[in-house]
Amino acid sequence: MMRIWHQSMTTLEELPGYAKLMKAHAQKVCDESTVVDLHGLSVGTHSSELAPIEAAGLAWLHELNSIQIVENVMQAQDEGYDAVAMSCFGDPQLDVCRSLVEIPVLSAFETSLLVASTSARAFGLLVPTESAIRSNRRRVKHYAFEHRVAMIACCDPPVTEYELERGFHGDSALLDKLCAQIRKMAAAGCDLIIPAEGVLNAVLVENGITNVDGVPVFDSFGAVMASAEMMVKLQRKTGLRNARRGAYTKPDRKFVNHSREIAIRALTEAARRAADQ
Repeated sequence: MMRIWHQSMTTLEELPGYAKLMKAHAQKVCDESTVVDLHGLSVGTHSSELAPIEAAGLAWLHELNSIQIVENVMQAQDEGYDAVAMSCFGDPQLDVCRSLVEIPVLSAFETSLLVASTSARAFGLLVPTESAIRSNRRRVKHYAFEHRVAMIACCDPPVTEYELERGFHGDSALLDKLCAQIRKMAAAGCDLIIPAEGVLNAVLVENGITNVDGVPVFDSFGAVMASAEMMVKLQRKTGLRNARRGAYTKPDRKFVNHSREIAIRALTEAARRAADQ
């Protein structure tokens, strides 16, 4: 038996179609004995005025929201989960999370690049917004995949998760636009398309879009869940664990607890000052 904590950067209660697809797809992709529990950010984190993909493009908001991810990863280990799999393409605080726990922690962007490299040589990344082009380009460089990513293109017109949610309810116009952009990327030389955002990927999976004009459309959620299972098996059978030098040097939990308390004080005081203004 295996237990995987799935983590999203969205508030799942606000995206019911997305949550339903992930639950069903996890059961399809993972072994029958694997238990997958879905988790999102706290209710109220996002609002109708600022979608998750928009908040991700605002550096300090992204950092503040990512605190929930880090704390949830530690909670997952404390509750006995065997791995954490994130469906978010921001790979939020991935190095930090791996430095804090012994269980495997995987995220969609890095996993997609690694797995897709076994099936294609020139990937195209389809992202929801213009700002996501810049952030994805930075991550491609961070993972040293510049030589494999042929193109990063935005949906036309740009979309947020709230607009993509319509794709779970038969919005054919939305799907036609997504497929049209994929065709343009294929014509430009991409031999595999990675939908580089969790809800965008899920909409294409929901509607059975796995290939457009002979070009595979990658399923990042399926890849990250299957990879999480693989890493747990490797840990159990070969002893593979996170490195403890360099980026993944592990702090003693007492220092983590101390720094958390200091951060809480600082944020509480900042919130008080903001309320007084």
